Amino acid sequence: MFTKNYKLVYVLSSFFLLLSLISFAPVSYGNRHALFDGIKAPTLLYPTTEDIDLSGKGQLEFRWIRTPGLFVYYTEFKVYKGANNFGSDLIYKEKIQPGKFPANVPASYFEAGQVYSWTLRLVLTDGNRTERAYSTFKVIKK
Repeated sequence: MFTKNYKLVYVLSSFFLLLSLISFAPVSYGNRHALFDGIKAPTLLYPTTEDIDLSGKGQLEFRWIRTPGLFVYYTEFKVYKGANNFGSDLIYKEKIQPGKFPANVPASYFEAGQVYSWTLRLVLTDGNRTERAYSTFKVIKK
């Protein structure tokens, strides 16, 4: 009977030790989110797959839903000419500080009839990054 209890105590204590290592270790290193799942990308609101008319406008406003509960260090915002996100197609980038919202890009960066894409990713104060949000749009008039 003593051996059965000893084995049970050994198994339970090993389980709780492993559980405590998983629970507390990530917090101490600042990677609380990284062990369990990726942090979802922000939701883009505008422009998302629309035809954009920039006639008489000095800038194009980019909007997204800010995620509550995340401590954001800055937001990576990039605009590309074309539907691909290649470095050679990058036409505008900005590190947006937490108090600045939305992002505005001068209309001079865009040409009528061209397709553009934009990406947005949050960089958190603990060093983690969200997944990258992506959308395309077409400028029809300028």
